[in-house]
Amino acid sequence: MNEYQFDGDINDLSVEQRELIADVFKVQGFKNVKIEVQPVGKEGDNFVANVKRMIVTKDGETFKIIGKVAPKNEELRTIRKTATYFQNEHVMYTKVLPKFTELEKTVNVSEEERLRYDDKAVECCMIDYQLSKQSSPVADLHYMIFNCTDHATRMKHFHDWIDYYYSELDKRLAKFELKTDEVYPKYQLEADLKMFAEFSLGHAIMLAALVFRETADTGDLVEATNDKEPNKYKDDTADKNKFTVSRSATVNKLKARLEQVIDSFIEFGYLSNIN
Repeated sequence: MNEYQFDGDINDLSVEQRELIADVFKVQGFKNVKIEVQPVGKEGDNFVANVKRMIVTKDGETFKIIGKVAPKNEELRTIRKTATYFQNEHVMYTKVLPKFTELEKTVNVSEEERLRYDDKAVECCMIDYQLSKQSSPVADLHYMIFNCTDHATRMKHFHDWIDYYYSELDKRLAKFELKTDEVYPKYQLEADLKMFAEFSLGHAIMLAALVFRETADTGDLVEATNDKEPNKYKDDTADKNKFTVSRSATVNKLKARLEQVIDSFIEFGYLSNIN
């Protein structure tokens, strides 16, 4: 470790985490260098882990990596289910993505359509697989449609979106010599959209409370989930959640969002299965 000097946003990096980061750079051929650590995003953007950018420069060459840093405190790691979430990402990176890439090559998917899984530079990439799991495709459909669009747009395009998703699924499965009608019939998709409605509605309500949180409150919520006093996590988080809803403007925005979501669920017939 003496051959690496860490600088920047390093207060929450344990000795073991620094050793792991140093090993990554060593594998890439960087030794006896300073590692500059920068926060990614702003305070409150990430609750499960802190995301950091690590940068080294040597002989005119710069190398950057992105790292998700887990809490050091064991009690807080348990509360946040750190082991589960990080294991999900580990499985995706080490097993699922490599196997999928090999499968694409096996069935001769054109290179421009393949999943990129290599060490070449790209303009953007996905790094958030912590909630990945084996589940119905409608879990993602519900999330994107009911949390990222408004009621008026949903009423105009909802069925078009579902049809487009299914047609694209058909194209992708065809590349692997699979028939969509046999793997995931359209009627099953429609049934799943209704079956997952209860979970989706609850999730949309919870997410709306976070989306419409005032920026000024974010720091308080982060403080309530700090690494130093994890035993205060649950009580303090509940208290901090009260800050946002105490402001009339925030309440009105949150109320409008929830009314829109519920209106959409009623229009699409998704509330009939909810008691």
